[in-house]
Amino acid sequence: MDIVVESLDYHYGGKRDREVRRRSEFGKKLKSSFGAAKSWITRTHTALSRLLTDTTPDIIAIQDAVSNLEKRFDTFDEIQGQLEVTVPEEQMDDCINSAADFRDSKLSVLLQGRKILIDNEDNV
Repeated sequence: MDIVVESLDYHYGGKRDREVRRRSEFGKKLKSSFGAAKSWITRTHTALSRLLTDTTPDIIAIQDAVSNLEKRFDTFDEIQGQLEVTVPEEQMDDCINSAADFRDSKLSVLLQGRKILIDNEDNV
């Protein structure tokens, strides 16, 4: 999904032109940060998935991977919130739905990891 950053009328060389360029750069940085956050979630999701499929789970490694994935989700949510402020109202639902779909697709592994940690609390 392409996200259009709010635009203003251009008045070349004037204050509005600088504001448009500043917002455009901010939007580009947010989109880049959002892409990076998604990539980091995917990487940590994959690492945790591998740990969960081991025949003998390494509880300490799972604990570390769960913590890491939770931090990555926090970063993702923070950037998503910043993006939502810049998205025109008519694109808001698509923006939110796209982020929610991605988040939901990765969440089950985090929940599985948390369950294993709870089931093995006495072993940590």
